[in-house]
Amino acid sequence: MTVISELPATEKQIAYARKLGLIFPDDINQLEMCDLLDCHLTNQKPANLILVSWASSMLIITTKYVGEDKLLNNISQRLAHRQQKRELIAWFGYWVARDILNAASLASDCSSPFVPLLQNLAAFLEEDEKVTQSICRYRGDSLPHFGERKHSDGAISTGASRRTTAYKRVAELIEGSIGPIT
Repeated sequence: MTVISELPATEKQIAYARKLGLIFPDDINQLEMCDLLDCHLTNQKPANLILVSWASSMLIITTKYVGEDKLLNNISQRLAHRQQKRELIAWFGYWVARDILNAASLASDCSSPFVPLLQNLAAFLEEDEKVTQSICRYRGDSLPHFGERKHSDGAISTGASRRTTAYKRVAELIEGSIGPIT
């Protein structure tokens, strides 16, 4: 059996990508080309390599051409679908930590979903059905942005909610583990 990621991009994909003015290597495969086209057509920014690496470590098939929003949604959906509660809570905890902590604390204590603090928090909350159900309601692409944000052009956008059971409980535990947030 040949996996789609091993098959070279089709002539139709290549012709379409060239028509759009996209640049890609000659040996691009079908999955990579799908991600490249999807990222371009949906106006997503490409996912950074750290996010791609995290997805791979969670056994989520992805490519270096995947769009950030698509990858964030894929990770969240797959963790929820596979009933990987601990991984899902640690994943969510990372984004909550980014929202509430300053850069110095984030760099040392909560720099990825795999650090001990977030893994321990996830183990502690794993049996709390209210928290896991609340997390499952979030869209992955909303996690990098909680609450309202004012943009340089004056526009206001609303991200993920800070008022849910999951957010409140995870934030409370992170703040209790690290100390007062200033």
